[in-house]
Amino acid sequence: MLSRTVSIKTFLTTSLVFLATACTLYFSEEGASVQSAGLEQPAMKFGDPLPENAFVELAKHSNPAVVSIATAQTVRQGSSPYLNDPYFQFFEQFFGRPLMPPPGSGAPRGGAPKEMPRSMGSGFIIEEDGLIVTNNHVVDGADAIRVQLLNDREKLIDAELVGRDPLSDIALIKIKVKTKLPVLKLGESSKVEVGQWVAAFGNPYGHTFSVSKGIVSAIGRRIQDLNAVPFIQTDASINPGNSGGPLVNTKGEVIAVNAAIDARAQGIGFAIPIDHVKSILPQLKSAGKVTYGYLGVYLDSVTPELNAADDTITVDEGAILLDIAKEGPADKAGLKSLDVVTRFDGRRVTSAADLANMVKTTPIGKKVDVEVVRGGKALKKTLTVEAAPETPQQMQGRSQGQGQRLPPGTDAPYELGFRVKKLTDQLARQYGLPAGAPQGLVIVGVAQNSPAARSGLRPGDILLSINKKNVLSESDLRGAIRQSRNVLKIWSNGRMSLVII
Repeated sequence: MLSRTVSIKTFLTTSLVFLATACTLYFSEEGASVQSAGLEQPAMKFGDPLPENAFVELAKHSNPAVVSIATAQTVRQGSSPYLNDPYFQFFEQFFGRPLMPPPGSGAPRGGAPKEMPRSMGSGFIIEEDGLIVTNNHVVDGADAIRVQLLNDREKLIDAELVGRDPLSDIALIKIKVKTKLPVLKLGESSKVEVGQWVAAFGNPYGHTFSVSKGIVSAIGRRIQDLNAVPFIQTDASINPGNSGGPLVNTKGEVIAVNAAIDARAQGIGFAIPIDHVKSILPQLKSAGKVTYGYLGVYLDSVTPELNAADDTITVDEGAILLDIAKEGPADKAGLKSLDVVTRFDGRRVTSAADLANMVKTTPIGKKVDVEVVRGGKALKKTLTVEAAPETPQQMQGRSQGQGQRLPPGTDAPYELGFRVKKLTDQLARQYGLPAGAPQGLVIVGVAQNSPAARSGLRPGDILLSINKKNVLSESDLRGAIRQSRNVLKIWSNGRMSLVII
């Protein structure tokens, strides 16, 4: 059977991948004057045979512009649950002094606020006056941010938060310095090719100013619910502490920002393409946040399986509109549910991810031409891109019991292996569904090893339509489903997608 088609709306959570956050620093209130170091571009040209000393020169070139970052939160002494945590004790050993008085020492432990280490990570300098790129998750929630430079490791410099974008996990911080700092040139991730040499810089496990080499393993990598921007995958070692550090090509140019690792395997790391970072830098610098373009639609990709299951879809690629928000840009332009977008602003659309990225990076207020296919007929519409809502809808997690008997409900015919009930307030609470969840039938059980299970259905999913017929009751289900292949519109975790079963 066919697996679930993944929809485009993603959030920054996952159980399979954890985000790296570590460097090791000595917390200090002192400022620092920083010695400038001019950087020359390596003589090696992209595509030349790799010299034996390539990574030696690359490290000499790049490390002066890489920084260690430590953050802290202010808590009341004696209130921290981390006193016996080995990771917390690691901080104390590195700093060379206890961060809080030990039990039984006679020293006061309660009352006065105290800075406690929160996270550790990396970053890199992009402007000579001290502007630094890092990950949002490195600095998020911090009361204090401090930076360590290669050329002055004895001192820490207080940094201020300039801007951050939780959606793409990028943040800008800035330090005040008296001299010009070395910077790294931002390359072009659009020119990155699978197999090319790269180096990852940062502070893995607190080992400051480290470099690891590898290749680009894949591009355009998506991890469900984690990244809004397709990752570059690399086998260059990325470990806790590398977060926010640069992934550099053999010309010394930053092609991506180290962001995540796969907890299940070695040699798999992910980085945010630098082209996206460059596209949001102006907004981060001027407004401190990023406002993305918005169409007001739920999207999915046209696939060969979907083509075979629905004879009204007459194109081989594109982004299919699953639902249209009332009074949103798409609705105002006359787009309809199940339209397939093939071109946006003159650019070819091959998938839902394509369209989503195009919309996000389109200037707010710009009018664009959109080409769609509706029922086999090509149409052209003009719409105005609007600003995305400030906060996307957040969903609570839902657990799925395994090895249990299916709860009461109506079975789907033809032994498809799922059971439904009409959505009620009680069921909504049981599955953690928000008040704004769409109306339909809630899936209350999925049989193991069934067609439904293999297609990715799970308890708590809301079934909206089958074969383009809305289903609001058990009788609707029986009337819409057929013995051959079925196309189900599902609402799950705040996203709509099409599932073929």
